[in-house]
Amino acid sequence: MNEQDVTLRVPDLLDAVELAELHVAVWLSTYGHRLPKSHFDSAAVQRREKMWSIILRNCDPSTSLVVAEHAGALVGFAHAGNPFEKLPARPLQLHSLYVADGYREFGTGQRLLDYVVADRRAQLWVADENERARKFYERNRFRADGTRAADLLPEIRMAR
Repeated sequence: MNEQDVTLRVPDLLDAVELAELHVAVWLSTYGHRLPKSHFDSAAVQRREKMWSIILRNCDPSTSLVVAEHAGALVGFAHAGNPFEKLPARPLQLHSLYVADGYREFGTGQRLLDYVVADRRAQLWVADENERARKFYERNRFRADGTRAADLLPEIRMAR
């Protein structure tokens, strides 16, 4: 497989279930050792499906959402839009970027990031312990700005 085998497209409401399943699967492979099993069960997939349905129904011009597809299956996604914070560091936030195991070495994440953020000034939150993701964002000129939060896991804000 190579980079050309993975295509990018804008998702629609019919993708909500598969987005939810992929979202939970990537969380399991990345954070399964740190979070309770309830974050990865069928109820978790249902919660994510509801979340993705809402996002897909309410996309506005400030939102950019793309999925990566290979052989008819979703293998990644990225979502960027207005920051949720009251005092954001940047006017654009990368809300999510997830790539399935087995597709991380083919430039899929880079293509997703380039699609939703491009060269714009942006911020993101990443789990402090996720060194692989942090290095990826650093290669893309994001830098930790010293802001921390603790939701499910300790996170740092990165901005460029």
